[in-house]
Amino acid sequence: MAEDCCSFQLISGAGVLNVEGLENFTRTTNLAQRRLSYAAVAVIGPQSSGKSTLLNKLFRTDFTMMDAYEGRGQTTQGIWIGKGIGIEPFTIAIDVEGSDSSERGQDGTTTFEKRSALFALAIADIVIINMWCHDIGRDNAASRPLLKTVFEAMTRLFGARKTTLLFVLRDQTPTPLERLKHILRRDIDQIWAAAAKSKAQTLGDFFNVEIIALPNFLYEKERFNEQVALLRQRFIHSISPGGLVGDRKDVQPASGFPLRVEQIWKTIKENKDLDLPALEVMVATFRCEQIAKEKLSSLKLDGTWLAMSKALKSGPVSEFGKKLSSILESYLSQYDKEAMDYEESIRKDKQQRLETEALQFVYPAYAAMLQHLRSTALKSFKTRLEKTVKEKRGDGFEESVDNCGWFGMLEFERGCEDATIKKRVSGWLAEKVNVKDRLRGDIETLKSNKKAEYKVAQLRQRFVHSIYPGGLVGDREEVEPASGFPLRAEEIWKIIKDNRDLDLPAVKVMVATVRCEEIAGEKLKCFTTDEDWLEMKEAVQAGPVSGFGGAVSSILETYLSEYDREVVYFDQEVRNAKRRLLLSNALMVVRDAYDTMLMHLYLNTVNRFKTSLEQSLNEGKEYVAAIHLCSQSCMRKFDQGCEDAAIQQSEWDASKFREKLICHMLSEMMAKYKKQITLALAKRVESLLEAGERVTWTSIRNLFERNTEAAVSEFSDAAVSFSLHSSEIDTKLQRLREHARNLLEMKAREAADAGRVLMRMKDRFSQVLSHYENSISWYNWTPARNLVEIERDALSASLRILSIMAAIRFDDMPDQVEKVSSKATTLLKPEDCISLWMNFIEEIKPMVTRFRSRQDARRQTREGLAAAVAGIGAVGSAAVLTVIGSLMRQR
Repeated sequence: MAEDCCSFQLISGAGVLNVEGLENFTRTTNLAQRRLSYAAVAVIGPQSSGKSTLLNKLFRTDFTMMDAYEGRGQTTQGIWIGKGIGIEPFTIAIDVEGSDSSERGQDGTTTFEKRSALFALAIADIVIINMWCHDIGRDNAASRPLLKTVFEAMTRLFGARKTTLLFVLRDQTPTPLERLKHILRRDIDQIWAAAAKSKAQTLGDFFNVEIIALPNFLYEKERFNEQVALLRQRFIHSISPGGLVGDRKDVQPASGFPLRVEQIWKTIKENKDLDLPALEVMVATFRCEQIAKEKLSSLKLDGTWLAMSKALKSGPVSEFGKKLSSILESYLSQYDKEAMDYEESIRKDKQQRLETEALQFVYPAYAAMLQHLRSTALKSFKTRLEKTVKEKRGDGFEESVDNCGWFGMLEFERGCEDATIKKRVSGWLAEKVNVKDRLRGDIETLKSNKKAEYKVAQLRQRFVHSIYPGGLVGDREEVEPASGFPLRAEEIWKIIKDNRDLDLPAVKVMVATVRCEEIAGEKLKCFTTDEDWLEMKEAVQAGPVSGFGGAVSSILETYLSEYDREVVYFDQEVRNAKRRLLLSNALMVVRDAYDTMLMHLYLNTVNRFKTSLEQSLNEGKEYVAAIHLCSQSCMRKFDQGCEDAAIQQSEWDASKFREKLICHMLSEMMAKYKKQITLALAKRVESLLEAGERVTWTSIRNLFERNTEAAVSEFSDAAVSFSLHSSEIDTKLQRLREHARNLLEMKAREAADAGRVLMRMKDRFSQVLSHYENSISWYNWTPARNLVEIERDALSASLRILSIMAAIRFDDMPDQVEKVSSKATTLLKPEDCISLWMNFIEEIKPMVTRFRSRQDARRQTREGLAAAVAGIGAVGSAAVLTVIGSLMRQR
């Protein structure tokens, strides 16, 4: 099927724009997908000069052409457009109503001629000026007013867009083409000189001018078609460098073509000055807004987003930030791709607005996610807290409660990391900080309540037996009987009431106390709202902050100095006491940020240790040497970071985090050596127990001691890097040994399963009998062994299996049931061994019966064979062999 050029009347003869047809043309031809890879070609010229015919031949369109038999008249009314067939880039052909039309009359011709010429010039990259060859050089030719209109519009309204003017001279005469070109260029220069605003404006700044000639269409049709075919080739790749419009400027994206057409024609009809740059900005603005609205609508209906929103109603969504970032990035990327050819500042402005609106749309989901994380963290904290209350007592209670709070906040932080999108949004960060502060407040309240309850409980215990020796009043003297208490209370109150010189606290001290408390409260409030402090507090949530300790110390010192200046004239003892209280309260505010800073240092050091250790091992270093190098380097960096984070006004240190870091590194080492021991022992112990040889436990002990001590020795060498106390190292080594011993015991107990032991005993019994049977050949027989002796050997071999599996022997005692050391670990109790042996005896009875039957058969065969040999005497050896073979087959 031939491709459709989709031609239609864009502007009617009455000047009405066909908006619906333009939209249908854009949609049918996928014009918007062409971006900048398209060109527009318009033809103008006198009526009935063959403009439509020329376009149809060049671009294979189907514009209506003049019927020569009807005579000259108006064929094309208004402006038509169509798609060029078989030409790349995408080419829009624009057929403009001819000038000098008698149907319109003089006034109509002038008005529409100017409008259509101006429209073609504004829209097209290439304007074909179709003119009669015999009009060249004539002052009143139909093309001269048209050229004048074009040049005036260009200099008055347009910038130097580099439009290509292609003059097509129809019905070429015998006059040489070069002569015609010379005359036409002279006329063009004269018209330009009259139309140009200034001499500085040259024709070459605005136009590329080309001139060609075509023979008569009717009388030289074949030659005409050949020349048009050559001209068609010039429109292929016309926008490439060297093409007809290879140097065009300010190209607008194809997706904005319909809107540009509509706005340009509206401006021309209203007789306004055509400001193309302003129109281009308007088109870019409209299209970018349209694309942005489409992407925002698509985002709101996105299946993944809707599923996440639904899931958020019931709880937190895993990888919320990653999924949401992916959705947002997808639609922002789509916007960038579709709007990339429009003016950069407009595109970026609308992209920023799209991003803002998209973030506003998804913000409630993020806020809901934070609330879920807060609820989850608070619930987890409460669970840990209740467990701590039940399990912890004594001096470590408050520290355990603080650890519960720390883990709760850490869980929230990790959840926030998972929920955070890639783009850093200040409003979202503020919401996170707000939710985090509320969570911290809830946790602190619960912690305080639990600590207070615990202290009250402890205090209450002090009042129990308070009058006993060692109690609160265990050393009181002159105690009055309880019966006299009412009378004593009455006498004491009477004495107090009658005493007019009661010594109250001095007014000066009272005033100093009130004012110092007020000033301290003001400074604490100023500190907690200080912008530098809030910025530092927010920054440390995202990661370690260089110079944290110095910066916070400086802020604290500022407000402490202000306090000192304002209270300098109050009582020294009072003001010093309130200063200490102010500092204590301020440090309570700072403590969370300080702990967060140390946690960042701790986590970074853990990751650095793992990475550097892995790298060192990959480089071929021995494990112990790598541990020493990496641990020293990482601990040095950690200590430097802690020193940088230290608050001068506090006595805090990072020992807790440092110990935790060392503990983590040791745990990594412990896991490595436990794995090493497991790999060395597990399979080998299983094999040895399965084999059930006489020296099984001796082999296992040697294997156990060799591999355990090797791991212990290596761990001990590596642990030197951490400068631990010998008792701590001994504890770790003991755990390694316990792991090895527990592993050995676990494998032994697995092998000592009654069913497995019984199976191996039966297999061993069968093996001994089979070995005896297979060791006797028919041609080399001997008198039968005592069957009881053979069965006894088989039973002994099976009993050895049972004795090996009866107990784990860590000493040098032999593997015998009756000789189990008190140091051995029992695997099978005596009653279990007896039961197993009885079951074994019962289950081998069929096996013994079959064995004895086979031995009886063998004995009979041997006796028959001996009789046959005596009977055949002198028969040849071949016959003897035949008889023996027959007897053996019968057996």
